[in-house]
Amino acid sequence: MLSTNEQPSIRCGLLSGPALVSYLALGKLLLHFATNGQYGYHGDEFYFIACGEYLDCGYVDHAPLIAVVAKLSRLLLGDSLFAIRFLPALAGAFTVVLAGRLTREMGGTRFAQCLAALVVIIAPVYLYAGNMLCIAAFEPLFWTSASYLVVLVLRYNRPRLWLAVGLVCGLGLLNKHSMLLWGFGLVVGLLLTSARRQLGSRWLWLGGLVALIVFAPNLAWQIQHDWPTLRFIQHINEHVMSRITVIEFALGQLFYEHPISFPIWISGLGSLLICRRLRTFRLFGWAYLALFVLLNLIKSKIYYLAPVYPVLFAAGAVTIDGFIAQKQWRHVRPILAGALVVGGVLTLPLGLPVLSIKQSQRYVQTLTGGLLNKIDEVNNEYYAVCGWGNQVETVARVYAALPPDDQAKCSIWAGNYAEAGAIDFLGRRYGLPGAISGHNSYHMWGPGDASGEVMIVFGVWDGWREEFFEDVTLVATIRSEMSIPSEANVPVYVCRKPKMPISEFWPRVKTY
Repeated sequence: MLSTNEQPSIRCGLLSGPALVSYLALGKLLLHFATNGQYGYHGDEFYFIACGEYLDCGYVDHAPLIAVVAKLSRLLLGDSLFAIRFLPALAGAFTVVLAGRLTREMGGTRFAQCLAALVVIIAPVYLYAGNMLCIAAFEPLFWTSASYLVVLVLRYNRPRLWLAVGLVCGLGLLNKHSMLLWGFGLVVGLLLTSARRQLGSRWLWLGGLVALIVFAPNLAWQIQHDWPTLRFIQHINEHVMSRITVIEFALGQLFYEHPISFPIWISGLGSLLICRRLRTFRLFGWAYLALFVLLNLIKSKIYYLAPVYPVLFAAGAVTIDGFIAQKQWRHVRPILAGALVVGGVLTLPLGLPVLSIKQSQRYVQTLTGGLLNKIDEVNNEYYAVCGWGNQVETVARVYAALPPDDQAKCSIWAGNYAEAGAIDFLGRRYGLPGAISGHNSYHMWGPGDASGEVMIVFGVWDGWREEFFEDVTLVATIRSEMSIPSEANVPVYVCRKPKMPISEFWPRVKTY
């Protein structure tokens, strides 16, 4: 039994800032566990699972860590939606903890720490990413970890921690090459503030060397394969990102981080730039501005800026709580916390599958006033989890209708990585052969042992079928009311009599 003297200290520990933030992080984790099985597999998840079967130091359109995560999840937990989405949910919870730690190191009180944690929790962009196997689920964790370590360097003058910063950045690069953006912001912030003296520390440069060493396998892979990721980025900039205007990008920040959080992060930005209390950490304010300008210049997707916000949330929580304390408006604290909770509940359908697919999209369109409707990352994501089962079933029926001799030499050619990934993952229950595709990393994996003598082809550009086969027969159409538009009415062909060896034809079908 605890003594009387021990009980107050235990209570203090259980109600300390870090403890309360941990409870909030646990709540976020449980929220994901309760909802991450509501919708089906996302097309990207099929692709990452397939990448896990081809573990390598690099992939055409992404860095290699997500493939390791997919493989590890399946080995330890299985193939269920809960299993493959477990680690993303965990990453989101740890980001909440780090936001609280950042706030504490910036001088935030217990309430400020909880305030920053709450803002991270209700942000729709983090809720959505944490509920599926995707690269964006881990990106805020790496950015926030690196920022937290930099705060420790600056506050306590511990330059050796630059080695840890380098390690986190190296791992962050293996998660997504956009970690370079964090580094860009850091350099700009260092140059424009008194923290520039850190540039004279050998530990900072050694930290950069650590990052380079950790990232080296992927860098070597890129060089070996003639920089395929750069070509992929160039393609997506031309065909997707160029449609996003500066206004849409700015409005997206407001909605993605939650409208009610705007006063917090904008005050955080302002206080980082002008307030004496946070002048030690001023570099983060300049880093944000530099990234905002850069991402607009290069026509970025809206969510590419999302990982930077926890540091602004932390600074904003410190500033707002300090203002409340100065004015002695203690009654405002529960009102502010309550407003965040209510606001988070109202926007929950933006990030989590608590409504049907159609209801969720209507909710988003109503909430944003239709301002972001033409942006693919907003408009299509709700449907990217639908239709895959029906697609695979249709292909399976076509395969089952083939004569046994044709089945023995049949291969399946899918138009994009999601279609191919769905065949590889869901097609096992139907005994389907593995899929091949010219899209992104699937093209690099090649046609395997496909002979081309008999192929089930769907989602492939029309000209390619006739260019490769003499006999092309339409046998079915994949129909799905709920899928993304490009997957709603997909014709399925059985193709025979190849005009050339598939090894000769394969270089022509590369799509990235």
